[in-house]
Amino acid sequence: MSSRIIALGMSSPLGGVVQACAAHRAGISRVAPSREVVCRARGEAEPQPLPVLEVPGVSFGFRGVGRLVALLCDAFQDLSSTAALPWLASELPVFLALPDPMARGIPVEPELWQDVPGKRSALGQRVLEQVFENLGLRKGRQSWHFFGGGHAAFGHALEAAHRGLRQRDFPACFVAAADSLVIPEVLEAMLAEGWLKTADNPVGFVPGEAAVVACLGAPRGGDGQVPLALIRGLRLGYEPRGEEPDSTPIGQVLARCLLEALEEAEVPTDRLLLVSDHDGEQRRAMELGGLQLQLRGRGIGGGGLSVWHPAMGFGNTGAASGAVGLCVAVRGIQRHQAPASSTLAVLSAADGPERAALIVSAPSAPPF
Repeated sequence: MSSRIIALGMSSPLGGVVQACAAHRAGISRVAPSREVVCRARGEAEPQPLPVLEVPGVSFGFRGVGRLVALLCDAFQDLSSTAALPWLASELPVFLALPDPMARGIPVEPELWQDVPGKRSALGQRVLEQVFENLGLRKGRQSWHFFGGGHAAFGHALEAAHRGLRQRDFPACFVAAADSLVIPEVLEAMLAEGWLKTADNPVGFVPGEAAVVACLGAPRGGDGQVPLALIRGLRLGYEPRGEEPDSTPIGQVLARCLLEALEEAEVPTDRLLLVSDHDGEQRRAMELGGLQLQLRGRGIGGGGLSVWHPAMGFGNTGAASGAVGLCVAVRGIQRHQAPASSTLAVLSAADGPERAALIVSAPSAPPF
C-alpha cells in the first residue's frame, strides 16, 4: 500500500522547496567560502577558502542546536505557505531525523549529555520544543519519534511513518530531517579527517545544510487532499562490515534494497530515474557505479536509466540528504522533468553500514 505525500517544505541554500528544486534543475549553485574556517593546501603558505553551502538569511549567526532549530522552523513555514493545511495545529506524530551530535561534534548544552544513552531523544526534544514554540504551536511529546545517524537516518524515519500509516495508527504525520555540516566545529573536524573538497583533495564533498518537512497521509485517506506523489516502496539494508570487507561486491547491498523496493512498488522498470546521494566522494562514486552495473545486469532501466545528484546544488546535507532527494524527485515528477513517472531515491551512509532505497511515483503513473 502506498503512503501519500500531501505537502513538502524545505529550507536549503537554494530556498524553499519549489524554487530550490527549480534552481537545482537549472544548474544553479550558491557555493561560497566559509566565513569562519579556512584550509591550508600542502605546500601552500597562504590559507585557502573552504567552499560551503549555507542557507542565507536563516542560519547565519546560529550554532549547534540553534542552527538546527532555525532550519527546521524555516522548513515548516515553507510547508505551510505551499498548502493550506490544518495539520499544523493538530496532534499529528512527528518522525524526525537528526545527526548524532556526539559523533559529529556539534556543540550543545551540557544538560543534553546528562543521559548519554538517550542523547538522540534529548536533542530531538530540545529541537522540536523550540521549533513549535517559535511557530506558536503546541505538540505532545508522546507523538515524537527520533532517528539519528548518517544519510540513511531519513530512511529509518520514513519507514516508521510509512508502517504506522499502513497500520492506521494515525491518519497523517510529519516526517522531517535537519542537519548542518557547516557549523565551524563540524567543519574543522571533517577538514582534519580529509572528508572535504579542497584544492588538494578533489574527491571530498562540499558541506551543506538543509531541513525538510513532509506531510504524509494514509493510503486511502478521506481528507480530500490531492497527493503530490506516492511512496510505493521502501527498503532498508545493511552492508556487512566483517574481517573481509571486499567479500561483498560494492553496490550489491544498495541493488538488493532497490530490487526489493521495486518488487513491492510494482512499477515498470524499463525506464527509471535514480536520485542518488553521491556527493563527490570516491567510495560513493564506486558504489554508484557498482549499483548501476548491478541494475543493468538484471535488465533494470534498459530503456533508460537517468541519474540526478542533488548534492551538486545542495551539497552534502548529512541526515537530511534523503529528504532533499525526496523533494527533488517529487518536484521532478510534478513538473514533468523526470524522464520516468517512477523514480528511485537511493540513500546510503558512507560513515556507516546503513543503506536505503525509496520508490516514489506520480499519483496515477501513466504507461511508459
